[in-house]
Amino acid sequence: MVAAACLTLALIHLRIAFGDGRRAPHLFFSLAAVAVAVISLLELTLLCTTEVTDYDRILRWSSIPIAVMVISVVGFVRTFFGTGRNWLAWPAVALILLSQLANFISPVPAVRHAVAIHRVQTYGGECFTVPTIASSPWTAIEIASVILAVIFVLDASIALWKKGERRRPLIVGGGIIFFFCASRGHAILVEKGLVQTPYLVSFAFLGVILAMGHELSADVLRDYFSKAYTASNFIIAAVGNLNHTQVRDLVEEKFASVPPINFAERCPQMTDIENSSVLRKAANIYGRA
Repeated sequence: MVAAACLTLALIHLRIAFGDGRRAPHLFFSLAAVAVAVISLLELTLLCTTEVTDYDRILRWSSIPIAVMVISVVGFVRTFFGTGRNWLAWPAVALILLSQLANFISPVPAVRHAVAIHRVQTYGGECFTVPTIASSPWTAIEIASVILAVIFVLDASIALWKKGERRRPLIVGGGIIFFFCASRGHAILVEKGLVQTPYLVSFAFLGVILAMGHELSADVLRDYFSKAYTASNFIIAAVGNLNHTQVRDLVEEKFASVPPINFAERCPQMTDIENSSVLRKAANIYGRA
């Protein structure tokens, strides 16, 4: 379910990215959604794994989509908010890339190394696998990168809030911070053996995707309405024994907020003289009506 939802959102926004002027936020969102879909599939595989070597191998590969998710969120916030300090963003990206490099060049996973696994039975009789994770300094480096990413999002949200924007800092910034902390916090509890549950990273990251997608989709709709619902696209007809002046005044009052006709944008090849001529002709036509 999580994978299907994330892949659907990724494909939608990937299509928008290749047809929209502001491509970067949509591309970062698509990357994040695909990463969460992959994480959910890997977590499902971990539930049924009974060999520690297989579990360890899956853990090694699962760190890649997690890194992609963190980097994509940082890029999304930087391009979608237009705020945030680069000296917070780049160290977060550098640390998680460094931890991934160490994770794959070492003989055993450097970030999360499962030294043992055991099966836990649920109330319905179903079983799932829980690991015992060895401590590693590279795990601390990965956690530090996530903390830096959270601080970057908080800083960007505060900067956007000071500019008068409220929705994006609260929904996107607050959602990312909350679900990142929930995801990493629960993973630490699992790895320390304090809770006997499987990894639930994908469910927490799904909250991040929903928060990002909510505002990104709203931004797309607002942009569409601002371009489609203009005076040049409206045709208003009034039939009956009407007073033209009253109808015109009523239309002007009710549609005052609609953007006016912009011939220069609709016909950029027109010269200034032609543009002025069209406006004069339009004024004459409406003046005689």
